[in-house]
Amino acid sequence: MDKEQARFVLQSFRPDGADAGDPEFAEALALAAADRELGEWLAAERSQDGAFAEALAGIEIPDDLRASILAVLQGDAGPGDDSGMDRIFAEALAAVEPPAGLRDEILAAMQVGQDGGAAPVRRVSRWLKVAAVAAVLALGAGLAFMVPSGVNAAVVEREAIQFLESPFKLDLENERQADLYAFLASEGLPAPATVPAGLRDVRGVGCKELRFKGKPASLLCYMKEDIGVVHLVVLRRNDIAGNLPGIDAAGRNCKGCEVTGWSVATWSDEERAFLLLGKMDPAQLAAVF
Repeated sequence: MDKEQARFVLQSFRPDGADAGDPEFAEALALAAADRELGEWLAAERSQDGAFAEALAGIEIPDDLRASILAVLQGDAGPGDDSGMDRIFAEALAAVEPPAGLRDEILAAMQVGQDGGAAPVRRVSRWLKVAAVAAVLALGAGLAFMVPSGVNAAVVEREAIQFLESPFKLDLENERQADLYAFLASEGLPAPATVPAGLRDVRGVGCKELRFKGKPASLLCYMKEDIGVVHLVVLRRNDIAGNLPGIDAAGRNCKGCEVTGWSVATWSDEERAFLLLGKMDPAQLAAVF
Protein backbone atom coordinates (compact mmCIF):
# COMPACT_ATOMS: atom_id res chain seq x y z
CA MET A 1 0.00 0.00 0.00
CA ASP A 2 1.44 3.38 -0.96
CA LYS A 3 0.69 6.80 0.50
CA GLU A 4 -2.14 7.65 -1.89
CA GLN A 5 -3.87 4.31 -1.35
CA ALA A 6 -3.57 4.83 2.40
CA ARG A 7 -5.05 8.30 2.08
CA PHE A 8 -7.99 6.89 0.09
CA VAL A 9 -8.66 4.21 2.70
CA LEU A 10 -8.31 6.56 5.68
CA GLN A 11 -10.80 9.06 4.26
CA SER A 12 -13.58 6.79 5.53
CA PHE A 13 -11.95 5.87 8.86
CA ARG A 14 -14.62 6.29 11.53
CA PRO A 15 -13.82 8.85 14.26
CA ASP A 16 -14.60 6.37 17.05
CA GLY A 17 -11.78 4.08 15.92
CA ALA A 18 -14.14 1.20 15.16
CA ASP A 19 -12.18 0.37 11.99
CA ALA A 20 -8.78 0.07 13.67
CA GLY A 21 -8.97 -3.73 13.77
CA ASP A 22 -9.54 -4.03 10.04
CA PRO A 23 -6.30 -5.23 8.33
CA GLU A 24 -6.57 -2.72 5.52
CA PHE A 25 -7.15 0.16 7.89
CA ALA A 26 -4.41 -1.11 10.20
CA GLU A 27 -1.90 -1.07 7.35
CA ALA A 28 -2.96 2.46 6.36
CA LEU A 29 -2.72 3.65 9.97
CA ALA A 30 0.76 2.18 10.32
CA LEU A 31 1.83 4.04 7.21
CA ALA A 32 0.36 7.27 8.59
CA ALA A 33 2.30 6.76 11.83
CA ALA A 34 5.54 6.39 9.89
CA ASP A 35 4.95 9.20 7.39
CA ARG A 36 4.81 12.70 8.88
CA GLU A 37 2.94 14.26 5.95
CA LEU A 38 0.35 11.51 5.91
CA GLY A 39 0.05 11.68 9.68
CA GLU A 40 -0.64 15.40 9.64
CA TRP A 41 -3.20 14.91 6.89
CA LEU A 42 -4.93 12.20 8.95
CA ALA A 43 -5.05 14.47 12.02
CA ALA A 44 -6.73 17.21 9.99
CA GLU A 45 -9.09 14.66 8.46
CA ARG A 46 -10.12 13.35 11.89
CA SER A 47 -10.71 16.90 13.10
CA GLN A 48 -12.99 17.63 10.15
CA ASP A 49 -14.87 14.38 10.72
CA GLY A 50 -15.43 15.33 14.35
CA ALA A 51 -16.72 18.77 13.41
CA PHE A 52 -19.02 17.24 10.81
CA ALA A 53 -20.42 14.74 13.32
CA GLU A 54 -20.95 17.52 15.86
CA ALA A 55 -22.81 19.61 13.29
CA LEU A 56 -25.10 16.70 12.41
CA ALA A 57 -25.79 16.04 16.09
CA GLY A 58 -27.11 19.58 16.41
CA ILE A 59 -29.72 19.14 13.70
CA GLU A 60 -33.24 18.66 15.05
CA ILE A 61 -35.23 16.00 13.22
CA PRO A 62 -38.97 16.89 13.05
CA ASP A 63 -41.10 14.78 15.40
CA ASP A 64 -43.53 13.97 12.61
CA LEU A 65 -40.89 13.00 10.04
CA ARG A 66 -41.59 9.26 10.33
CA ALA A 67 -45.34 9.79 9.95
CA SER A 68 -44.76 12.11 6.99
CA ILE A 69 -42.60 9.55 5.19
CA LEU A 70 -45.17 6.81 5.83
CA ALA A 71 -47.92 9.09 4.53
CA VAL A 72 -45.99 9.60 1.29
CA LEU A 73 -45.39 5.86 0.94
CA GLN A 74 -49.08 5.15 1.55
CA GLY A 75 -50.11 7.64 -1.11
CA ASP A 76 -51.78 10.13 1.22
CA ALA A 77 -49.61 13.04 0.13
CA GLY A 78 -51.61 13.53 -3.03
CA PRO A 79 -50.78 13.22 -6.72
CA GLY A 80 -47.70 14.79 -8.20
CA ASP A 81 -45.54 14.53 -5.09
CA ASP A 82 -42.97 12.24 -6.75
CA SER A 83 -41.72 15.07 -8.93
CA GLY A 84 -41.52 17.35 -5.93
CA MET A 85 -39.48 14.79 -4.04
CA ASP A 86 -37.15 14.35 -7.02
CA ARG A 87 -36.67 18.11 -7.15
CA ILE A 88 -35.79 18.28 -3.44
CA PHE A 89 -33.17 15.54 -3.80
CA ALA A 90 -31.73 17.12 -6.93
CA GLU A 91 -31.46 20.55 -5.34
CA ALA A 92 -29.87 19.10 -2.21
CA LEU A 93 -27.25 17.19 -4.16
CA ALA A 94 -26.57 20.12 -6.48
CA ALA A 95 -25.73 22.26 -3.47
CA VAL A 96 -22.92 19.91 -2.43
CA GLU A 97 -19.74 20.52 -4.39
CA PRO A 98 -17.68 17.36 -5.05
CA PRO A 99 -13.95 17.55 -4.31
CA ALA A 100 -11.63 17.83 -7.27
CA GLY A 101 -10.14 14.38 -6.71
CA LEU A 102 -13.39 12.46 -6.40
CA ARG A 103 -13.39 11.23 -10.00
CA ASP A 104 -9.82 9.94 -9.68
CA GLU A 105 -10.68 8.20 -6.40
CA ILE A 106 -13.63 6.40 -7.97
CA LEU A 107 -11.56 5.33 -10.97
CA ALA A 108 -8.79 4.13 -8.66
CA ALA A 109 -11.24 2.03 -6.66
CA MET A 110 -12.65 0.55 -9.88
CA GLN A 111 -9.15 -0.28 -11.08
CA VAL A 112 -8.32 -2.05 -7.82
CA GLY A 113 -11.38 -4.24 -8.28
CA GLN A 114 -10.53 -5.01 -11.89
CA ASP A 115 -6.99 -6.01 -10.92
CA GLY A 116 -8.34 -8.66 -8.59
CA GLY A 117 -7.63 -6.87 -5.34
CA ALA A 118 -10.05 -6.12 -2.54
CA ALA A 119 -11.80 -3.04 -3.85
CA PRO A 120 -12.86 -0.83 -0.93
CA VAL A 121 -16.44 -0.70 -2.15
CA ARG A 122 -17.78 -0.53 1.38
CA ARG A 123 -15.83 2.64 2.06
CA VAL A 124 -17.61 5.89 1.24
CA SER A 125 -15.78 9.15 0.71
CA ARG A 126 -16.70 12.11 2.83
CA TRP A 127 -18.32 13.85 -0.11
CA LEU A 128 -20.69 10.94 -0.68
CA LYS A 129 -21.54 10.95 3.01
CA VAL A 130 -22.26 14.67 2.93
CA ALA A 131 -24.35 14.32 -0.24
CA ALA A 132 -26.40 11.49 1.23
CA VAL A 133 -27.00 13.35 4.51
CA ALA A 134 -27.91 16.52 2.63
CA ALA A 135 -30.46 14.63 0.57
CA VAL A 136 -32.01 12.96 3.61
CA LEU A 137 -32.20 16.21 5.55
CA ALA A 138 -33.67 17.95 2.52
CA LEU A 139 -36.25 15.21 2.25
CA GLY A 140 -37.16 15.67 5.91
CA ALA A 141 -37.51 19.40 5.46
CA GLY A 142 -39.36 19.03 2.15
CA LEU A 143 -41.91 16.59 3.51
CA ALA A 144 -43.08 19.21 5.94
CA PHE A 145 -44.35 21.13 2.90
CA MET A 146 -45.26 18.21 0.64
CA VAL A 147 -47.46 16.25 3.04
CA PRO A 148 -50.80 17.81 3.96
CA SER A 149 -51.10 18.82 7.61
CA GLY A 150 -54.45 17.06 7.89
CA VAL A 151 -56.60 14.31 6.43
CA ASN A 152 -58.38 14.99 3.16
CA ALA A 153 -62.15 15.38 3.57
CA ALA A 154 -62.71 12.83 0.80
CA VAL A 155 -60.76 10.26 2.81
CA VAL A 156 -62.87 10.97 5.90
CA GLU A 157 -66.05 10.67 3.85
CA ARG A 158 -65.01 7.36 2.29
CA GLU A 159 -63.85 5.78 5.53
CA ALA A 160 -66.85 7.07 7.49
CA ILE A 161 -69.26 5.50 5.00
CA GLN A 162 -67.34 2.23 5.13
CA PHE A 163 -67.61 2.30 8.92
CA LEU A 164 -71.32 3.13 8.92
CA GLU A 165 -72.00 0.34 6.43
CA SER A 166 -70.49 -2.22 8.83
CA PRO A 167 -71.86 -3.38 12.20
CA PHE A 168 -70.64 -1.11 15.01
CA LYS A 169 -71.38 -0.35 18.65
CA LEU A 170 -71.73 3.16 20.04
CA ASP A 171 -69.59 4.21 23.00
CA LEU A 172 -72.62 5.89 24.58
CA GLU A 173 -76.32 5.62 23.80
CA ASN A 174 -78.35 8.59 25.00
CA GLU A 175 -81.27 10.60 23.64
CA ARG A 176 -80.09 13.88 25.18
CA GLN A 177 -77.74 15.77 22.90
CA ALA A 178 -76.21 17.66 25.84
CA ASP A 179 -75.23 14.38 27.49
CA LEU A 180 -73.58 13.17 24.28
CA TYR A 181 -71.57 16.38 23.92
CA ALA A 182 -70.53 16.30 27.58
CA PHE A 183 -69.34 12.70 27.21
CA LEU A 184 -67.22 13.56 24.16
CA ALA A 185 -65.69 16.56 25.96
CA SER A 186 -64.82 14.38 28.95
CA GLU A 187 -62.99 12.02 26.60
CA GLY A 188 -61.02 14.87 25.02
CA LEU A 189 -62.85 14.46 21.71
CA PRO A 190 -64.21 17.24 19.48
CA ALA A 191 -67.87 18.13 20.06
CA PRO A 192 -70.02 20.62 18.15
CA ALA A 193 -70.75 24.03 19.63
CA THR A 194 -73.75 24.26 17.32
CA VAL A 195 -75.47 22.00 14.80
CA PRO A 196 -77.64 22.66 11.73
CA ALA A 197 -81.05 24.10 12.59
CA GLY A 198 -82.87 20.92 11.61
CA LEU A 199 -80.96 18.88 14.23
CA ARG A 200 -81.18 21.17 17.24
CA ASP A 201 -84.35 19.73 18.73
CA VAL A 202 -84.21 16.11 17.55
CA ARG A 203 -83.35 13.27 19.86
CA GLY A 204 -79.93 11.80 19.91
CA VAL A 205 -79.08 8.15 19.36
CA GLY A 206 -75.51 7.97 20.61
CA CYS A 207 -71.86 8.79 19.96
CA LYS A 208 -68.56 7.06 19.34
CA GLU A 209 -64.86 7.85 18.99
CA LEU A 210 -63.42 7.39 15.50
CA ARG A 211 -59.97 7.89 14.01
CA PHE A 212 -58.99 8.87 10.49
CA LYS A 213 -55.31 8.38 9.66
CA GLY A 214 -54.60 8.66 13.37
CA LYS A 215 -56.61 11.85 13.83
CA PRO A 216 -59.26 11.71 16.59
CA ALA A 217 -62.87 12.32 15.56
CA SER A 218 -66.34 12.03 17.03
CA LEU A 219 -69.37 10.31 15.51
CA LEU A 220 -72.79 11.59 16.60
CA CYS A 221 -76.00 9.91 15.52
CA TYR A 222 -79.38 11.70 15.49
CA MET A 223 -82.89 10.41 14.83
CA LYS A 224 -84.82 12.84 12.65
CA GLU A 225 -88.31 11.43 12.31
CA ASP A 226 -89.05 12.60 8.78
CA ILE A 227 -85.87 11.27 7.16
CA GLY A 228 -84.36 8.78 9.62
CA VAL A 229 -80.90 8.60 11.18
CA VAL A 230 -78.26 11.15 10.21
CA HIS A 231 -74.63 10.96 11.27
CA LEU A 232 -72.36 13.86 12.16
CA VAL A 233 -68.56 13.39 12.08
CA VAL A 234 -66.61 16.07 13.94
CA LEU A 235 -62.84 16.64 13.73
CA ARG A 236 -60.55 19.37 14.93
CA ARG A 237 -60.19 21.96 12.17
CA ASN A 238 -56.43 21.57 11.97
CA ASP A 239 -56.76 17.81 11.47
CA ILE A 240 -58.50 18.08 8.12
CA ALA A 241 -56.81 19.38 4.98
CA GLY A 242 -58.14 21.96 2.57
CA ASN A 243 -60.74 24.68 2.82
CA LEU A 244 -64.31 23.88 3.83
CA PRO A 245 -67.29 26.26 3.53
CA GLY A 246 -69.08 27.73 6.48
CA ILE A 247 -72.30 26.19 7.78
CA ASP A 248 -74.40 28.68 5.80
CA ALA A 249 -73.16 27.19 2.52
CA ALA A 250 -73.14 23.54 3.61
CA GLY A 251 -76.73 22.81 2.54
CA ARG A 252 -76.17 24.25 -0.92
CA ASN A 253 -73.07 22.09 -1.39
CA CYS A 254 -74.69 18.86 -0.26
CA LYS A 255 -73.83 16.02 -2.66
CA GLY A 256 -75.00 12.47 -3.11
CA CYS A 257 -73.66 9.25 -4.61
CA GLU A 258 -75.91 7.12 -6.78
CA VAL A 259 -73.71 4.07 -6.21
CA THR A 260 -73.61 4.07 -2.40
CA GLY A 261 -76.89 5.89 -1.77
CA TRP A 262 -75.15 8.16 0.77
CA SER A 263 -75.29 11.95 0.78
CA VAL A 264 -72.81 14.22 2.54
CA ALA A 265 -72.45 17.88 3.47
CA THR A 266 -69.23 19.42 4.79
CA TRP A 267 -68.43 22.65 6.60
CA SER A 268 -66.19 24.08 9.28
CA ASP A 269 -65.93 26.76 11.92
CA GLU A 270 -62.78 28.18 13.51
CA GLU A 271 -62.13 25.12 15.68
CA ARG A 272 -63.91 22.15 14.10
CA ALA A 273 -64.63 20.49 10.77
CA PHE A 274 -67.91 18.64 10.12
CA LEU A 275 -69.28 16.00 7.78
CA LEU A 276 -73.00 15.26 7.92
CA LEU A 277 -73.91 11.95 6.31
CA GLY A 278 -77.17 10.19 5.63
CA LYS A 279 -78.33 7.33 3.42
CA MET A 280 -80.87 9.45 1.60
CA ASP A 281 -81.37 11.85 -1.28
CA PRO A 282 -79.13 14.97 -1.21
CA ALA A 283 -82.20 17.22 -1.09
CA GLN A 284 -83.38 15.48 2.09
CA LEU A 285 -80.03 15.98 3.78
CA ALA A 286 -79.83 19.57 2.55
CA ALA A 287 -83.19 20.28 4.18
CA VAL A 288 -81.54 19.75 7.59
CA PHE A 289 -79.85 23.11 7.13
